Amino acid sequence: PPASADMCVHRYTYKLLLCTLGCAVPITAARYSRSAVLTHATAAAATVAISRRAAALPPPDLLAKAPLAPQQLREQAAVLYTPPPVKGTSTPDQIGLAEHLSRSGAKFYGAYWCGFCLKQRAMFGAGGSRRLPYVECAEGGYQADAALCEARRVTGYPSWEIGGKLYSGMKSLPELQRLSGFNPAVQFPAPEPPLPPPPPPPGGFKPPEVETVSTSYTVALAKHLRSSGAVFYGAHWCRF
Repeated sequence: PPASADMCVHRYTYKLLLCTLGCAVPITAARYSRSAVLTHATAAAATVAISRRAAALPPPDLLAKAPLAPQQLREQAAVLYTPPPVKGTSTPDQIGLAEHLSRSGAKFYGAYWCGFCLKQRAMFGAGGSRRLPYVECAEGGYQADAALCEARRVTGYPSWEIGGKLYSGMKSLPELQRLSGFNPAVQFPAPEPPLPPPPPPPGGFKPPEVETVSTSYTVALAKHLRSSGAVFYGAHWCRF
C-alpha cells in the first residue's frame, strides 16, 4: 500500500492504543511495561492492515470486467451454477433405479436452468437424484461438459442415453425401468396425469412485451428480415 495508507494505519493504531489505555480502569506503570505496549500496538496494526487489504479488494464483477486483471482473479470472479436441489425422501426402489442407471453406463443430459430436468430429477427424490448419472450441458454450469453433449448430438433437455441410444424428453420411472432393464419385479406407481392447460384468452396467448429500447440498426435489420420474407418461429411461453 502507499505511504499515506501506512500513515493512516499508524495513526489509527495510536488512537486505538490511547483509547484502550485511557478508557479502561486506571492503569499503573507496573501493569503495562514498555514491551507490553509495543506488543499490543504491533498486534493492532497487523489487524487493521489485514482488514484494510481485504476491504481494498474490488468486487468480483469488477474483476471479471477488468481487461488487465490477473488470470487468478478472473477465475475467482467466475460464477458456476448448479441445478436446484430436489426435496422429498427417496424410496429404496427409486435409489436402486438411479444406481442401476449409473452402473449400466447410462447418461442423463440436462441443464441447470431446465425446468423439465428438475421435474425428471424430482421423480427420484432427494437421495435418488444425487445418484443419477447427470451430465451438465449448459455453459456456465458446475462441472459442465458441453463437448460431450455436442458429441452425443444432444439437442434438447432432458435427454437420456441408455444402451448406446439417445432418448429425448422426460421419461417416467417405468419407462426408464424398461429401457435400462431394471428389475421388472419392482412396481413403480403410475405417474400422475398432468393438469390441463388453462383455456387461452380470445385470440390466443401473446408473447410478453419487450421493454428494451431498439437502436436504428436493430430496427433496420428487423425491417429487412420482414421485407425479405424471413419467418421467425417461436412460442408465447419460450424465453429464448
